[in-house]
Amino acid sequence: MPLCRERGCRAELGSLERLPLPDRSVDVITLNHTLEHVDEPMAGLRERFRVLRPGGSVLVVVPDADKWKIALMPRLGRDLRPELCGWQHHVYSSSTTLRRALKRSGLRVMHEHRASFRPSANPLVEWPRHSLYGVTSTLGRWLRLRRALHVVAMRP
Repeated sequence: MPLCRERGCRAELGSLERLPLPDRSVDVITLNHTLEHVDEPMAGLRERFRVLRPGGSVLVVVPDADKWKIALMPRLGRDLRPELCGWQHHVYSSSTTLRRALKRSGLRVMHEHRASFRPSANPLVEWPRHSLYGVTSTLGRWLRLRRALHVVAMRP
């Protein structure tokens, strides 16, 4: 924190369940491989809703519990073996359960994969790239090959 402050940035110490920020004061929040490491992820999501401004966005990235290896061979799934990871995840999320949790916390899911369309890019390159990514993303979901879920939600 001292380094952040030396560089003119605001730095506060908080927890997932309690942020030292006023209500509706943040535009963008990222939770990158965080929710699976806490006992009560809903408390963390509700706290994000509290500090997020209307129209603000939150990016949530968690391991995909629907991955084939975890579903079919749980003992081989690295996420289920603390001796391989150094810790154990407390919560596992599928696309359905993560969407449900975000909705219960008051957030609205806007987008669920990493493909993004770049309107300023050359259309002859961008349309095929975006289409191919959409196909591979869909196949990854159907074949249970996704390692992580990437979900963008918004506070209405």
